[in-house]
Amino acid sequence: MERVAQPPTVHIPINYGSKVQYAELEKNLPFLSDKEIKMVQIILGIFIYYGIAIDNTIFVATNNITAEQSKATAKTTQQIQKLLNYLTTHPLSIIEYRTSDMILRVHSDGSYLSALRAHIRASEVHFISDTTPPSTNF
Repeated sequence: MERVAQPPTVHIPINYGSKVQYAELEKNLPFLSDKEIKMVQIILGIFIYYGIAIDNTIFVATNNITAEQSKATAKTTQQIQKLLNYLTTHPLSIIEYRTSDMILRVHSDGSYLSALRAHIRASEVHFISDTTPPSTNF
């Protein structure tokens, strides 16, 4: 039997059949001490760097924790514990780069004062192609 990897974030189950999906209500938990908040920030700093350098699967988890780090609660420590458990059970993350014939193509356009109350308007289209696109008229 193959074990399915659990994501490093807290999952809120979908309520099938419901017309409206509600976010989890905020619980009134006591804030962590300044020393504990500093520890949360140190851990996040390490794993944000690790996520950029090696394992980009943890970006959602670190982003969620970062959003509440200044007013961290027991929920924040649970999220950090889940992230640490995930990283412990998946220690061999690597990024592998391979050569390819694909080319990243970007078409961009900008204008100034072209819409009411809009000073600058910009638009970009990104796509990957192995040939020149047939038309650049968007």
